[in-house]
Amino acid sequence: MSSPKQFKIILRLYSGVEIPIGPGKADLLDAIRGFGSSSAAGRAFWPAPDRSARQ
Repeated sequence: MSSPKQFKIILRLYSGVEIPIGPGKADLLDAIRGFGSSSAAGRAFWPAPDRSARQ
């Protein structure tokens, strides 16, 4: 017997010829506004791996 298929719904907003903005990009833009820089927002979204995990 095969497993049931899973579906995923993705919301994208289009405005004219602009690049679409999905929920992940909107969250990142909110974080940039909150932290004041793209570097700080990036670190919040993708923290550096723990050094002990690399050794």
